[in-house]
Amino acid sequence: MRRPSEEVRSVLGLIHICSAAAMVATVALGLARAAEGGYEENTLSQHKIWGIVAGVLTVLVLGAHFMAFRKDAAKPPLQIAYRIILAANLGVMSIAGHYGGNLTHGSDYLVANAPEFVKNLLGEGDSEETPGEDGGPVGEPGESGESDDRLAHFKNRVWPALETKCLSCHGETKQKGGYTLTDKEIAFKGGDSEIAAIVPGNPAKSLLVESIMLSADDDYVMPPDGKEPMTSDEIIAIVEWIRDGAVWPDALPE
Repeated sequence: MRRPSEEVRSVLGLIHICSAAAMVATVALGLARAAEGGYEENTLSQHKIWGIVAGVLTVLVLGAHFMAFRKDAAKPPLQIAYRIILAANLGVMSIAGHYGGNLTHGSDYLVANAPEFVKNLLGEGDSEETPGEDGGPVGEPGESGESDDRLAHFKNRVWPALETKCLSCHGETKQKGGYTLTDKEIAFKGGDSEIAAIVPGNPAKSLLVESIMLSADDDYVMPPDGKEPMTSDEIIAIVEWIRDGAVWPDALPE
């Protein structure tokens, strides 16, 4: 806008052509992937709607740029319209990307690794727990000894592994294969395969253990190829947790 030149406009025109072509392909592939299912319906619907709108606006931006900066005659009103559509496209694409992030990483991905004071400002921080009469946090049952140790093992070792390695595909917003780890009943019972994923006391019969212990080149290994694999310590923690009864807290850790 400050230094108009034919060279810059030519480059912008090429960028808009590439953007429009890429966006059409992205929308088509996104619709094909959405048809596979396994996502939370409301978030998927929002991502789909905003993504399609972003695709349409990207094509409109290309047309507006071509019309506004034709060599035969520059059209100031069309140039203003082009910039308005471009700004709207940026906003819509940001919204579509946000919902896409929710589908892939969970609804708290924006603040998951934020400093604690930022989480507190957004109401996502950990509330301070006040000890109860039995020495445990208020609101938790007064469990002691071995049960407390098992709960601590789940919260400190098992859940962090599941949260970082599994929830992107088996969380609240995406349930690949109909399986989620945020619902105890489904987490234990299993998804579409109808094979028990967690059998308390018996890791050998638990599909979850079988899946995370497959070789890296196996088609059914979890996490799948392209995602960070489970470490040996994480696998051992999960096996020990199931072996010791697969204690599950009343509320999952935040």
